[in-house]
Amino acid sequence: MQAEEILKMARRSWWIILLCTLSALNAALINSYRTIPLYRSSYMRFVVSPSAALLASTDDVILRSMDVLDKRSVVSTFVEVMNSPNFIKKAADGIKLSDNERGKYVSKAMVLPEASVLQIYVEGPNPEIAALLANELGRISVDFIHTSYPVYDIQELEKASVSTTPTNMTPGRDAGVAVFVGLAMGSFLAFIREYLSTAFNVVSQLKSGSLGDAVHSWSSFEALLQEEVTKNKNEPMALALVQLTGLGNIEVETDEKSTWVDVLDRTAEILHSELRIIAKETVIAYWGETSLVIFLPKITGKVALDGFERVRKVLMRPLHFEPLDNESEQRIVFLKPQIGVAPYQEGEPLAIILERIETALKWTHQNNAKTVLLSNN
Repeated sequence: MQAEEILKMARRSWWIILLCTLSALNAALINSYRTIPLYRSSYMRFVVSPSAALLASTDDVILRSMDVLDKRSVVSTFVEVMNSPNFIKKAADGIKLSDNERGKYVSKAMVLPEASVLQIYVEGPNPEIAALLANELGRISVDFIHTSYPVYDIQELEKASVSTTPTNMTPGRDAGVAVFVGLAMGSFLAFIREYLSTAFNVVSQLKSGSLGDAVHSWSSFEALLQEEVTKNKNEPMALALVQLTGLGNIEVETDEKSTWVDVLDRTAEILHSELRIIAKETVIAYWGETSLVIFLPKITGKVALDGFERVRKVLMRPLHFEPLDNESEQRIVFLKPQIGVAPYQEGEPLAIILERIETALKWTHQNNAKTVLLSNN
């Protein structure tokens, strides 16, 4: 889908995108409001070292103890002790915390990389209790380690303190994610709506026997063309690409954009009017900024070529438009249309015939021609 088509789709279905975005944002805010904030205490830290009695031993004993610490088996054991559910229960009992309340708190002990430093934190709904539980857990663990491993000493570096910032409350980030998700979902639903609307219009037009006189978007044109090719694949058909080379000199800025749009619409009106002489139905769509693509069902390439040569001569006449609000004179535009025509061959993929009308249009530029018919031969 071209960028221009996406912008048009967004303008037509802006309310869907806005509704999805606001709904996602509202859901994120409600979720943040209903979420119970959790607070994580600061780390309670300890350092592990050989005990004073061990340091008084021979140098060989000291070196072996330091070597054991370096291999981290000792500090890893201490971490497992601190993470033991039994010690967590004892710490909760020590601060008179019920079993029901204890289930709301989570503790974690770890060792710092490349260091013999242990740290503990506790996370839960009450920041004061989280800090108390972390400090109590550290105290009980240290007492056990001193008793079970007398050759090593573990000293407190700092106590856990109360945190005032919840760890699970990030409304700014949640709102940003919600807006992004809402925009994506809204854009997807808008695309589905446009696709279904286009398909419905195509079916309605085919059932009524009329392909319409409007200038179609590319998605609508492609759907109509595909439906017609599938339905009447044995019938002759022709496509053409009309490039308004004179239009390219108009700057698509401010007031001049009105002239640019008016010229395309007037060209489409002329095409519909003139091509009725050779075809009962004419389907026209925008192709880029200065071109229109035309589909003529039940028309051979030769007939289409003659019809478009007549159309080219009509388009070369000066086009007069009403003056803009800031002008007093009529706007006059002189076009230099060039047209590529290609007939449809049975069983031919849509992409091939579109490629051939582009090739035919290139031939008009390369050979200074005005209208070129390019068959599959």
